[in-house]
Amino acid sequence: QERLTAYLRLASPSVVVVQGDTMSAHVGALTADLIDISVAHVEAGVRSHDLNDPWPEETTRVAIARIATWHYAPTTAAFANLVAEGVAESAIRVTGNTAVSALARYAGDVRAAQRPDATIVVTLHRREVQNERKAAFLYGAVRLQALQAPTTRFVWPLHPGMARHVKRIAEPANLIICEPLGHRPFVQLVAGSVGVLTDSGGLVEEAATLGVPTAILRARNDRPEAVEAGIARQFPPTAAGVAEAVKWLPTCERRPTTAFGGWEAAALVARHLASL
Repeated sequence: QERLTAYLRLASPSVVVVQGDTMSAHVGALTADLIDISVAHVEAGVRSHDLNDPWPEETTRVAIARIATWHYAPTTAAFANLVAEGVAESAIRVTGNTAVSALARYAGDVRAAQRPDATIVVTLHRREVQNERKAAFLYGAVRLQALQAPTTRFVWPLHPGMARHVKRIAEPANLIICEPLGHRPFVQLVAGSVGVLTDSGGLVEEAATLGVPTAILRARNDRPEAVEAGIARQFPPTAAGVAEAVKWLPTCERRPTTAFGGWEAAALVARHLASL
């Protein structure tokens, strides 16, 4: 924070833009506020309505909302969350999610496959599962489903935080655990899959935009828009939840949705910032 304070004093910007719900976003917003620089928050208003899940992300995004001058909400639900917390409507712009803009810019003209491969993409990385007991449990649950569905390929780019806790044992040939992928190859993998099993909010947005069915393996869901659009469903992070999710994914109709906005989200944010 000391280095950021020194840099901001030197650069003297009119506004500091922070994205999402990371600790660095919180520190950026707090530092700017302490030296009287306006803060603009991209992806504002996303909520699970439980400060402990996800932790610390929910606490972080609520705290940033108290600091920010401008709030770029990805959806009307996020807009409503901010208003309910006392943010003035005039300070909020519903722009769509910039993740959708990034999907267009960095992944090219990717569309979900009409005849997807029999592949389920797995990503599990939330802080609450990054411990030896829960990581082992989830690994065992996914491995069991791979054993029971030998004609389905499970591709799991393993998050570094999970990798250090997962003790791998003899895996069936259809369970492919790999290093994290770059954005373009990962999105192409998702687009060609039968569905996604994940606890990532960002991936829920991307998959929904592409029309790829998504099983959200979390106790709390902060992307209800995907569920309401019918392209995602929430499952408990249990062995039974994983089994039910794997059975459900191939049955869900594939249909792209604009629940998280269109490709122009980043441009809308940029134009509003330029007009201040």
